[in-house]
Amino acid sequence: IRVGAYAFCDCKALEEIVLPDTVSLSSGVFRGCEGLKQAVLPGGIQTVPAHLFDACSSLESIVLPESVSAIGEYAFRDCRSLTAISIPAGVTEIGESAFQNAVSLQSIALPEGVLSVEDGTFSNCMRLERVTLGGGITKIGDSAFADCTSLTQIALPDTLRELGTRAFYGCTVDLLHLLKQFFTEKWFMGVFCDDPFVFGRDVIRDASIETLTAFLLS
Repeated sequence: IRVGAYAFCDCKALEEIVLPDTVSLSSGVFRGCEGLKQAVLPGGIQTVPAHLFDACSSLESIVLPESVSAIGEYAFRDCRSLTAISIPAGVTEIGESAFQNAVSLQSIALPEGVLSVEDGTFSNCMRLERVTLGGGITKIGDSAFADCTSLTQIALPDTLRELGTRAFYGCTVDLLHLLKQFFTEKWFMGVFCDDPFVFGRDVIRDASIETLTAFLLS
């Protein structure tokens, strides 16, 4: 059984869903279900479709089956009550702005198979304090963690080679010092000599490439 795109969009009185394993989902099925608090997705699904729970502002609990390998863009955008979510180990792709404005999310751990944090994925997650990245991350995209004003714990893997525009814009001074430690160690070890690092603009608030480089080398 396939549930069509936006089938239950804006069903504001819907509070809980438990879907059997025989169901497959399309984009935006529960978008704008502002009263939805709990959801259990069907076992066996491989993709959380784009916009699936977009603007489900009361969603507090979501169970993703271990079969999931991809989370679509904007899937959990504006899920303002979501405090935690367990990303299955088999996930290799998380789309743009998937958790944008999930303002109650406190921590997130990305599986080893996720190699890129896409544009805006966690932007404006204001209570996000701790991020665990997979060891193979090569890119953190534009505004990926912008305005994550509580973020103080993130370990950047040695594989990282690109920070997008405003990747950490609006984050804390503590985070800036973590970035400084990371780049100082890598430059000292000559890691970037033959494998250049790509900086976007305004990685940190009001920091041009020149001023950021000056700080890192200070």
